[in-house]
Amino acid sequence: MVRKIKKNDVALLKDIYNNANKKDLFYKDLSHQEFISKFYENKSFNIVTYVYDDGQIKGFISGVKGKDKAYITYIYVLPKYRNNNIGNSLYNAIYEEFKGLVVDMVFFNPAQLPWLIEDKFLHPNAPGIDIEGLAFNFFLNKGFTEFARQNVYFKNLSNFSYTPAILESFKRLEKDNITFGFYDYHQDTGIVELMASFNNEGWRKEIINHIDTYKEKNTVIVAKDGNKAIGFTGPIKNVDGRGYFAGIGVHSDYRSKGIGKALFNKLCHELKAISDYMTLFTGVNNKARYIYESAGFEIVKVFANLRRQL
Repeated sequence: MVRKIKKNDVALLKDIYNNANKKDLFYKDLSHQEFISKFYENKSFNIVTYVYDDGQIKGFISGVKGKDKAYITYIYVLPKYRNNNIGNSLYNAIYEEFKGLVVDMVFFNPAQLPWLIEDKFLHPNAPGIDIEGLAFNFFLNKGFTEFARQNVYFKNLSNFSYTPAILESFKRLEKDNITFGFYDYHQDTGIVELMASFNNEGWRKEIINHIDTYKEKNTVIVAKDGNKAIGFTGPIKNVDGRGYFAGIGVHSDYRSKGIGKALFNKLCHELKAISDYMTLFTGVNNKARYIYESAGFEIVKVFANLRRQL
């Protein structure tokens, strides 16, 4: 009944996946090649997919298997075949495959599934499992535990504008010689030291490489005390209508002054000129949520991060 995926299953499973998005799920439809790269074969990671087939394919489960850790990417049973133990059979198959490994449902799964907000605004990866979906309780009942929860925020940038409170914040900070703008490659200083202070190698590498590559054309937004960078966000770019930035941070010596909110609002203002919308996610207890909410962002979906040692 349950077997591993075969190449000639791909077209049918892709249709099942895309049809599910029109009925009870929220992912972006995948092309044939996109489906292959996430559910059948990928040179960068080891895909494990099982199908339930008793003469007719009625569902499938998929994940990614690493040396010490595995990820469950997706499970789906066609609605008319549910409550017939098919989901359990699929889970048992992948359980045996992943036995001995820590299994996560998180953003870091390399088989990233793009999904849609309001059926049209794309977010490139689901940061966990939808708490409103059937799979959430299914996996809790299988012994998975929730170790974090992520709020996904969305903003249509066409209706973004500075609030009176943010405009007042800009004025107040300017009196303290703190201003905001793109990093001036020839005159501004302190960006290397600033990035080192966050102890975030991903941020440091992306920001410094971007500035070194684009020099005076870079799109890193900074908060400056005089000409010294004391906070950053960006680099900004448009990806198919979605505004992108790597992160946001303020030096510890300058926190609790409203600089983070001002930086983020400046980011939205600049992205509005080149992008249609923004999406981002953060932990439910992360104080950064107040920065996003200050710019009018609203929570559109909540994902749980689940884990189990199989």
